[in-house]
Amino acid sequence: MIAGGAVSALYLDTILFKNIHLNIVFHGISFIIGFLLLILVVKISRNTGRTLAKYGRKGNIQRMETNILNIKIKFPGLVLSLNAWKNFLKEL
Repeated sequence: MIAGGAVSALYLDTILFKNIHLNIVFHGISFIIGFLLLILVVKISRNTGRTLAKYGRKGNIQRMETNILNIKIKFPGLVLSLNAWKNFLKEL
């Protein structure tokens, strides 16, 4: 599936954009965008790991295990909006 997507992407790139694979500007912009996305993903995963380590365990369980995935949200506006959605879905 991944190979088919890559082959079809290369095929469409050669049809729609002439000589894009030889364009250094395209590769530079792609590298910058990819690097920024990589940094973003690493930061998100780091924060998610810390949150699960802090709030994801109750009781005496092994390290790196979680048994609670209900984490209380500390933003009052967001909690109100989530409660509003819960009430709305209950009425349906």
